[in-house]
Amino acid sequence: MERREQDSALEAILFALGEPVEEERLAQALACTPQEVREACQALARRYETEQAGLRLLRMESRWQMVSAPQYGEVIQTLLARGKP
Repeated sequence: MERREQDSALEAILFALGEPVEEERLAQALACTPQEVREACQALARRYETEQAGLRLLRMESRWQMVSAPQYGEVIQTLLARGKP
């Protein structure tokens, strides 16, 4: 798998799972090393922040999770408070 494709797959996995995922588990899925996963996640996290995206990538020990950017918390809370139509 090429680097760009690997990065996109990483992003898709983290989005789909919606929960913290171990670097080792990501490495197995992407057929690479945990170090390569860590570096790819760090680069993706920097990109989200630099581009002021609505997403962030958080590292918790050896796990990574995709989350909403904190500045959009109030907007998200407003939507959730309204419930379903």
